[in-house]
Amino acid sequence: MVFEDRVFDIPLVKSIFIRKPGHGKLLELEKLVVNSQEKLFKLTRVLLKTYVGSVWLCVTLYLCGPIYQMCVTKDKSLRLLAFDMWFPYGLEDFRVYVATFIFHAYAGYLCCIAYPGLQSTIILFVGQIIRQLQILTFILNNLDEIAKELVGKRGELWQETCIQIFSQCVDHYIQTKRFSNKLNVICQPFYLALIVVATMLVCVCSVKIAISDKLSPDTMKYYVHELCFVLVVLMFCYLGQQVDNECEKLEAAVTEKWYLFNSSHKTNIRIFMMAMCQKMPIYIYGSITLSLQTFTWFIRTGMSFFTFLMSVLED
Repeated sequence: MVFEDRVFDIPLVKSIFIRKPGHGKLLELEKLVVNSQEKLFKLTRVLLKTYVGSVWLCVTLYLCGPIYQMCVTKDKSLRLLAFDMWFPYGLEDFRVYVATFIFHAYAGYLCCIAYPGLQSTIILFVGQIIRQLQILTFILNNLDEIAKELVGKRGELWQETCIQIFSQCVDHYIQTKRFSNKLNVICQPFYLALIVVATMLVCVCSVKIAISDKLSPDTMKYYVHELCFVLVVLMFCYLGQQVDNECEKLEAAVTEKWYLFNSSHKTNIRIFMMAMCQKMPIYIYGSITLSLQTFTWFIRTGMSFFTFLMSVLED
C-alpha cells in the first residue's frame, strides 16, 4: 500500500498513465496521483526529521542536565540523576560510572531512531489511506466528465463506461478498507498505550514545571518532553479525524449527479452506500476513535490530573 502504489490497481488510473492525456479531468487525475504521492513522502520525511530532532534534544537534556549541574555546583551526587530511567549496578568507581553512562546514552539515542521511526511508519500508512480516499473522491465527483473524455460523447457507451469506472472504485474502496482494518487491529494497542502514557507524562511534566524554576536549564527538558507528546497525540488524532472527513466526502461524491445515470448505476450506488455505512474509524479502545474530540479529552484529562496532583502537593 505504501511502497507499491495500490492506486494503480484501478484500471482507469493505469490507462491514464499509458494514454498521457493533455487536458481535462484525466490530466487533473494524473497530476493528483503523482503530486499526492510526492506530497505524502515529503511530509513524512519532514515529520520524521522534526520528531527525531525533538526526541534527540529531549534525551540530551535528560542525560546532560545532571552532569551540567554537577559541574556547576561541584556536587558529585547529582550524577545519579542522569539515570532516571535505568539505575546502574554501581557508581562508586568512576570507570563503572562512565561505562554505564555511555551505555545509557547509547540506549537513549537508539530510541531516538526506533521510536520516531515506528510512529512515522504508522503515519505513512494512515496517510496513504487518506490519499486513496481522496483519489476515489475525485474520480466519483467527476465521473460523468471523465467518462465523456474517454468515449467522446454521452450515450449508451458513456453509461457503460460510468458503470465500469464506478465498479472499479467500489473494488478499490473495499481493498483500502480491508487494509485499514488490518492496520487498525495491529496498531490499536499502540494507540491506547500512546494516549495513556502521554496523559501521565504531560501531567507529570506540568507538575515538574509548576514546582521548578520556570527558566532554569533543568526545566527545559520538561518543556520539550511535554511538547513532544502533545504534538504526537495531536498528529494521530488529526489523522484519525482526516480519515473520517475523507470518508464523508467520498460518501457525498457517490451520490453526486446520480440523476444522470441509468437504473443499473443507481443500484450500484445503493450497494456502495451500504458498504460505506461504517466508514473507516481508527479505534483506540472499544468504540473510542482517534479524532480531534479525543485530543480535547486528552488535554482535559491531563489538566484534571495536574490539578489533582497540585492540590495533593499543596496539602
